[in-house]
Amino acid sequence: MNNLLSVGSFFSQYWMLIVLIVAVIAMFVPPFIRQKKEMTARNELNESLKKGVKIITTAGVYGTIESIEDTTDGKVVTIVTGTSKNPTTMTIHINAIMGIDNKKPSNGKNDVEEKSTKKTEEVEEEVVSEEVQEEKKPTKKKTSK
Repeated sequence: MNNLLSVGSFFSQYWMLIVLIVAVIAMFVPPFIRQKKEMTARNELNESLKKGVKIITTAGVYGTIESIEDTTDGKVVTIVTGTSKNPTTMTIHINAIMGIDNKKPSNGKNDVEEKSTKKTEEVEEEVVSEEVQEEKKPTKKKTSK
């Protein structure tokens, strides 16, 4: 029984310190976990990079990897940007690569027309469904007494 009282008195004396320690742990653990996830994602991206892969840099430059070299500063990537008639070569650090470019070329005018016809069809479907719902509503007849 004395042991229980001593534990209770310990918590009653140091409850503020315990709350402070728990708060500090709660502040530092989630960012650490998030940072670890980001590091593993970055390492997976760096491992998947090879010659011929289309990429986008953190500065928004699109290009194709021409070569990857190890240097004293880390890995350096040479990319080719621009058109096939006027190519430009850039050398960047591997950490400047934001991701792999998975975009598809658009048809320009056709995409805009397709989007507008889809929106028109959706609006027409909504109008038709509202009309159907109005037809299904029963009408109330008043009876005279």
